[in-house]
Amino acid sequence: MKVGDLVKKVRGDSDLGETGLVTDIQTNSLGVTILSVSCSELRHALVQSWWPGTVPRHKNWLAEYCEVISEIS
Repeated sequence: MKVGDLVKKVRGDSDLGETGLVTDIQTNSLGVTILSVSCSELRHALVQSWWPGTVPRHKNWLAEYCEVISEIS
């Protein structure tokens, strides 16, 4: 995995099945790789003033819970 790859969350309790674009990759002191991803979600018209709309969200996912859908060249 590298910055710019499109990944899908395939394990874990939250965000399962969501996709996101990797914006940053970090490894903590325990050697666990954490992906910062930018993903979007469709919001209901009552939440946003326009429909349909996408709102970018930034999430941190464990790399071991993700698989690459599309790699950048």
